[in-house]
Amino acid sequence: MNRLDLEEQISNWYEEFGNSIFTYIYFNTKDYYLAEDILQEVFIKAYKNYGEFKEKSSLKTWIFTITQNTTVDYLRKKNIFKYFKELTFNIQDTQPLPDEVVQLNENEMQLYYALQKVKLDYRQVILLRKIKGFSTKETASILGWSESKVKTNLKRGLEQLKEQLVRGGFNYEEIQRYK
Repeated sequence: MNRLDLEEQISNWYEEFGNSIFTYIYFNTKDYYLAEDILQEVFIKAYKNYGEFKEKSSLKTWIFTITQNTTVDYLRKKNIFKYFKELTFNIQDTQPLPDEVVQLNENEMQLYYALQKVKLDYRQVILLRKIKGFSTKETASILGWSESKVKTNLKRGLEQLKEQLVRGGFNYEEIQRYK
């Protein structure tokens, strides 16, 4: 595939998957601007590594694998610099921006806050399986886990999410949506 065709293909992928990838990154990083930066990095990596895509998995799974790896790389680096961040007392505000709040309805906001309180591994599997709609096999491929680990973490994660939602005042019918 020549460079221009590949650039057009990447643009099409961005149109198709960009919003979904952005929300996944945002829920994991809790930082709107960082999520935008990582999103851009994901598509740059997809462009540079297109030759490695062997179509053993779906295109969406391949791009989400890049997304997962890029996001995890950032989170690992963040832990290294946590000490320096604390020294400077530069506490990051993880609350959504006002224009983001307007875009979310009340139930989505409660879900957002509840998901932020769920363990990271659980949050990732909930986002991929229940919100993004990946199969157990695809989720295992993206996260580099076994299918049984995906199932176990999903079960535990949904239990933890349910607890958070109950604490936040969700009623039973609303909670059932997330099972």
